[in-house]
Amino acid sequence: MLENPKLFIILIFSLIGIIFLMIGIGIRMNYKKKVKYCNVHTVAKVVDNIKERMQSDDSYSYSYFPVIQFYNHENEIKQRLSIGYSKELPIGSYLEIMYEENNPKRILVLENNPQKKLYIIFIIVGVASLMVGLIIGVF
Repeated sequence: MLENPKLFIILIFSLIGIIFLMIGIGIRMNYKKKVKYCNVHTVAKVVDNIKERMQSDDSYSYSYFPVIQFYNHENEIKQRLSIGYSKELPIGSYLEIMYEENNPKRILVLENNPQKKLYIIFIIVGVASLMVGLIIGVF
């Protein structure tokens, strides 16, 4: 192992910080790319919810994936969203979305989109980890 445990701790916190920063920046870039390509703004109606069991190691929970309906040049589009929610969205309710004109199955949900907040969490954790590493290095 390393002769200086302080240096090892600094390296670990710095590495964690850099990884979280990179993930946060990647999520933000992906969201911006979707916003760029999804160029048609509309409102979609929730017509169904698909309940799926989400399994992790020794526990599970359920997520609800809304099925939405909207129109693209008089063509009806029904699409199951890739974003799951902890509760069913009320059938008949509306979501503000954007979609790609040439590929209307490519959808960006504008309301309650976790990507809008998730990147901030990753960046904050990344910066905090880098700061902890820096503080340990100084003291």
